[in-house]
Amino acid sequence: MVIEMIEKFETKWNEKFNTLKDYLKKNGRYPIFDDIKGDEELTSLYNWVKNQRYAYENHTLSDERTEKLNSINFDWKPTKLNNKTPYKWKDKFYLLNQYIKENNTLPECDTIYYNCKLGEWFFNQIEKFEFGKLPKDKEEKFFTIYHLLEEKHTKWNEYFDILKEYVDEKNALPNAKETYKSVDIGKWF
Repeated sequence: MVIEMIEKFETKWNEKFNTLKDYLKKNGRYPIFDDIKGDEELTSLYNWVKNQRYAYENHTLSDERTEKLNSINFDWKPTKLNNKTPYKWKDKFYLLNQYIKENNTLPECDTIYYNCKLGEWFFNQIEKFEFGKLPKDKEEKFFTIYHLLEEKHTKWNEYFDILKEYVDEKNALPNAKETYKSVDIGKWF
C-alpha cells in the first residue's frame, strides 16, 4: 500500500516534470502568474513549479529531483518584478509580441501590460538595439519586431505631413472629428 502510494506520487511528479519540459520547449519560458487565469492545467503547473522552488530553498527536494530539474536548466530563482511576477528577457519579448497581436500597435513608453512595464522595457531595448548593445541572440529576435517601429515612424511622418498640409490650407488646427485626405487627422492630432 505505501509502495503503491509512493509510486503513484513519483509518477505524478514525473508527469508534471514532462509537462514542464514540453511547456518550456513550446513557449521558451516558464508559466507566469498572468498566464494561468481560468486554465486549471496551467495553474497546476505554475503551482508545481513554485512548489519545486520552495522545496529546493527549504532543502526538502531530493537530490534526484534536483538533478532532474537541473538537467533542463531549471530556474531556481527567477528575477522578480514588483515582487510578484518573474519576467526575464524572453518573457518580456513574448509579452511584447502578445501586446502587438492584441492591440495591433507597439506599446507606448508608459504601457504596463500583465503587470510588466512593457513600454519602458521596449524603449530600453530599442536604444540597446540601435547602439549595438543587445547580445546577438536577442538582437536577432528583436529585429523581428523592429521593422514595426520603422513602419510606425513612416506612418507618423505621413500623418504629420498631412497635418502640415491641412494647417497650410486652412490656417488652423483640425478639430477632433476632422477628416482630411481620408485620414482622421483630428483624431490622430
